[in-house]
Amino acid sequence: MTAKMDMKTLVWYGAAGVAFLMFLPVLLPFLIPVFGLLIVLYMKRPDLLLIGGSELAMWKMGFRKRYRITGGYTYCYAERGQANPDKPTLLLLHGFSAARDLWWPLSIRIPKEFHLICLDLPGHGNTTRNMQDSFTYEAQAQRVHHFVKVMGLNRRPLHVIGISMGGGVAGLYAANFPKSLTKLSLLCPAGIKTEKVSDYDAHTQTNGYLPELPDSVEEYADVLPYFSYRLRHTKLPKQYWRGVQLLRTKDNPFYKKVLEHMMSNEAVDSLRENMAKITVPTQVIWGVHDRVLHPSTADILQEGIRNVEVHMLEHCGHVFISERPYKSANLLIKFAES
Repeated sequence: MTAKMDMKTLVWYGAAGVAFLMFLPVLLPFLIPVFGLLIVLYMKRPDLLLIGGSELAMWKMGFRKRYRITGGYTYCYAERGQANPDKPTLLLLHGFSAARDLWWPLSIRIPKEFHLICLDLPGHGNTTRNMQDSFTYEAQAQRVHHFVKVMGLNRRPLHVIGISMGGGVAGLYAANFPKSLTKLSLLCPAGIKTEKVSDYDAHTQTNGYLPELPDSVEEYADVLPYFSYRLRHTKLPKQYWRGVQLLRTKDNPFYKKVLEHMMSNEAVDSLRENMAKITVPTQVIWGVHDRVLHPSTADILQEGIRNVEVHMLEHCGHVFISERPYKSANLLIKFAES
């Protein structure tokens, strides 16, 4: 039976190869311009390739980009599936200077029966940016709550998941609107001031500039070890960083404002100040080798939230959802279904 199946497979591949060769003369006039365009984009506008790759990944995973206009904002979000009475809706909030596509490596590992919404927080991605707004965790949590109400997400089980800055927003959301969600996952959340200095903070204090807001291609490449433990010695192609630079540098004035608001006296320790008000079941996940937000912060959350479980992941840093997506997804799914 195995030999028979192998022969069938061999015949099928052979027939496909012959068909390709037969149609190659017809396809060449179309393929050559396409490859030429890709080469030009790689050399001149690699940012467009990054955008195209992200949009293609979104589509292949079953997400659809949607917009909701309300309260003076046009909220952009990626949605997969529909509300399932047997599963909570997962609302995912990205980190600082990121957008909905931060969640792609994780989302593809989450079963299709879950209803997923990856939201571009106001000012980020394709959601409205108003430079006059406040971008503290609490202010963003208020906007998330408005989005949740308009979408009707608070009328069914809702599991809010936030990472880094988005974790701070998610924590303030749970503290201020406890009846609007059923579960909370905080992935290395910001919003807690600690005595232990992270490598990121040490770099900022020593060098006087923020690693997250570089200007040159070389500075962008230097940022990677702060966020990824597994890629800390990896040299990505220069054109990749050139694409990232074209995408992000124009937004640096906005990101600087967001950081100022996050680091203000009002906001810098706001998650710690409000964590006692979090009453829903809560999950905390942190990378042991996080160089941006010190991993010891997880201990503060474990002591300050009454119904919490904490997971420390080995061999990963701040963006552990990309470094260990299977483990991260399994922890989230198990918690969501518990």
